[in-house]
Amino acid sequence: MTAAAWTELPFLALDCETTGVDPFNDRIVEAAAVQVEVDGAAAELWAGVVNPGVPIPDEAAAIHGITTARAKAEGIPTELALIQLGRAVWRHIEEHGGRAAVVGFNMRFDWPLILAEAARHHVDIPCFAPILDPYLLDRLCDRYRQGKRQLTVVADHYGVQLGDAAHGAVADATAAGRVLRELVRRYPKTGEQTLAELWLRQTHGAEALRQGFVEFKRRTDPGFHAAAGWPIPVEVPRS
Repeated sequence: MTAAAWTELPFLALDCETTGVDPFNDRIVEAAAVQVEVDGAAAELWAGVVNPGVPIPDEAAAIHGITTARAKAEGIPTELALIQLGRAVWRHIEEHGGRAAVVGFNMRFDWPLILAEAARHHVDIPCFAPILDPYLLDRLCDRYRQGKRQLTVVADHYGVQLGDAAHGAVADATAAGRVLRELVRRYPKTGEQTLAELWLRQTHGAEALRQGFVEFKRRTDPGFHAAAGWPIPVEVPRS
């Protein structure tokens, strides 16, 4: 019996809203795990507001709507949220023998953030999950398309409805999974690759994009630097 291709299996889509943009030192304030089926149907497996235990900057709250007061009133402890996320990922891997993708938009941010929080709170997260990033794959499949690549823009490009729910963890996770479904339909050769092939493609592709960006920036800023590494930046985080 031939095993189903990863494109024929559910995606587990993850998203986190945070206190800032440093994946190693900022904190989760909302998280979601959503199962996205082949036809795009989505089912929320777990989602919730998280009390990060630190103040949430006004700049971050203005984006996702979760203030320090709201996190204290509605949020669960970070450890409990990570346990729920971990269970969702473990179950997804075990049910499909590691052949079903874990999806997130710009996982070079979300994945190290989740792992750093897991390490901080001593929670076991399957760090070997088969990650697919529609943000990165879109850039590799359609490298020269003009315009920005935020989730709202990319979702619109692939005909995925996001609307006013953007910057909510459930909506963003769902949109990421649906964007990947549409990307595979538009670029069928991507779906013909194995998860191992796609992991290498993402790793090598991210580095090629980084090198090109560094070369471009150094035309006007000779000292410009961008950390290598996908999905985990290789730079040692500040303490």
